[in-house]
Amino acid sequence: MSSVKVPSRREIETSIAQEFARSVAASPALAELVEKLSASAPVLIFGGFVRDRIHNLVHCAKRTSRDIDLVLCGKLRERPQRVVRNKFSGYRRRLADDLTVDYWELDKTYAFRRGIFEPTVKNLPLTTVYTLNACVFDLLNLRLTEHRAISSIAKRAISFNCKDYLNKFPKYQAFRAIDFAHRLDYRLDDEVKCFVRKQIHNSKLEQFVDAVKIHRREITTKAIKEMFERYS
Repeated sequence: MSSVKVPSRREIETSIAQEFARSVAASPALAELVEKLSASAPVLIFGGFVRDRIHNLVHCAKRTSRDIDLVLCGKLRERPQRVVRNKFSGYRRRLADDLTVDYWELDKTYAFRRGIFEPTVKNLPLTTVYTLNACVFDLLNLRLTEHRAISSIAKRAISFNCKDYLNKFPKYQAFRAIDFAHRLDYRLDDEVKCFVRKQIHNSKLEQFVDAVKIHRREITTKAIKEMFERYS
């Protein structure tokens, strides 16, 4: 375990709640969306936004989040009209203030649809490929549910969590591991490093670039090439 002091769960929960409240206050479009979703069912913040708040608290950093994933613990009362569908069987809203929000119903989470886990809030953190993202914050009860996320973040480690669907987008999952390590200054554990090197060894650069750009069009070819060459 790293020598960093890990805050208490209550401190982490307070930090997440306060930061999300600031985000909502700064974005009327986000506030409206959260209010609309909350009218249907309790809303959870999943993954990156929660991870970044834990990271900031543990490592005294100031990372900002321009992407927020929201999971609805129930069914939407009304299906959104003229809203882009995302790859999570949900919806994507690009808000006016350069903020992107993906949202979907709990049982539409990929690992739940595949039958890997029972669709519950407790199991939601188990569905992420990497442990650093295995964290969920309940906006109704202001409570954190996580599975080895705090430990991984404190250790700055990229480790596997759910490997049951690694074969879905293996090249992209390898890129994600490299990208997390680069952006957050984390390290890949031996198992993840082996997986990444195998994907790169078995890919041509053009194939790897194409696999990443299907999901992340904003990433430049140059940036992907640099990450590819780092592990080739």
